[in-house]
Amino acid sequence: MKLTLSVTASAATLAAILSLIDQEGLDVSVEAATVDDDDQIPFPLMGTTAAVPAPQLSGDGERDSTGLLWDERIHAATKVKTSDGKWRQKRGVDKALVAQVEAQLRSTLPPPAPQPVAAAPAVAPPPPMPPIQPVASASAVAPLPVPAPPLAPVEQPFTPPMPPATPQPMAPPVPAAPPAPVEQPVAAAPAITFHDVMMKCQNVTSDYLTSICQQLTAAFSVQVNSITDIASNQQMIDYAAGCFSRDGKW
Repeated sequence: MKLTLSVTASAATLAAILSLIDQEGLDVSVEAATVDDDDQIPFPLMGTTAAVPAPQLSGDGERDSTGLLWDERIHAATKVKTSDGKWRQKRGVDKALVAQVEAQLRSTLPPPAPQPVAAAPAVAPPPPMPPIQPVASASAVAPLPVPAPPLAPVEQPFTPPMPPATPQPMAPPVPAAPPAPVEQPVAAAPAITFHDVMMKCQNVTSDYLTSICQQLTAAFSVQVNSITDIASNQQMIDYAAGCFSRDGKW
């Protein structure tokens, strides 16, 4: 909305008003009438600079986000601020009056404090160069000892553990009779194959085969769930055949 400002003033006052409007960038058209002296104006006209009262500033020195003090001529008496931190304007205040009062308040702003200039960091002197050590001649360097070749490890033959003896039931104690001898397991022939063991498995019960698997697991520290797990291990085949011979199943 463009305002029209009617001004009756001296040429000097009129020039000051036009300069202020130009500085503030206000969209105002001016209808001017000049007189020889401002004292000849019978009363101040609305919207002219002659109608601007003396500033009534806040005594606590509080400023808004633009750095202006509160002024009762253009600001609300509640002294509250808008969301952007500016003083809330009085209802119905003339925009030309707001521009003139704000220009007057800005003229009272203190100059910005000079920013301290950071001192340049002190540059530490470079560390001294270490002394150059003389290089020994080739004739003075002792030859490095030639390490002896490592000894080849001696491979120890693996001896399969013997299967534990199955405990035999003890005969009733007889005062004069000696204790019954404990039957020792019979060693299996070295040429026994997995096929031979499987043929013997047809003549035993599944509980007996489970017992053989448990003994194989304990002897070789390898989980044997079925007798077929030993098909590719000759040592386990020999051990299982020894258990069969020990128990009279071979």
